[in-house]
Amino acid sequence: LQGGQPYRVVPGRSTVRVELPDPRGGWRAVYVKRYTCAPAPCCAGLRRVLRLDPPRSFADAELRNMFRVLDAGIPAMRWVALGEERPGRGAAQRSCLVTEEIAGAVQADKYCEAAFGADRSREAILRKRGLVRAMANVARRMHCAGLVHRDFYLCHLLVRPAEVAEGAGTVLVEGEMG
Repeated sequence: LQGGQPYRVVPGRSTVRVELPDPRGGWRAVYVKRYTCAPAPCCAGLRRVLRLDPPRSFADAELRNMFRVLDAGIPAMRWVALGEERPGRGAAQRSCLVTEEIAGAVQADKYCEAAFGADRSREAILRKRGLVRAMANVARRMHCAGLVHRDFYLCHLLVRPAEVAEGAGTVLVEGEMG
């Protein structure tokens, strides 16, 4: 997939939002997370061979972790496709993971800034505490399931503002897991 609206760009990976035609009519938004990496050092490749670990791309590892999160009953994004380019016999040099857009969800850091900002009202404090409880519940459930998020920041948690306003505070997880 070419083009798309850049969402996040960091060394070694980029994420873009792309709209695709939906077979049922209209358009469907997906996120394409592309990974590019240098081949693993020889000693890392040798360790992998000695442990009989198959070569895995970053996209494949993220997809497997996404399944672990969902298996633990924690809401997370859903995958659409996985792509890998494997030159020779080594791990993928380039890979991508395509996930569905979560309708109505925004990054928790952007939501908090817009929703709470300088608002010190009792209602805002109660909503903020409810959101903090929901995020803590996600962290607790992940750790109880033996999952460790290597980049557990607000920008890797998604919230649906309408649910926060209703007091539900559903929090969804995205990003690299370990």
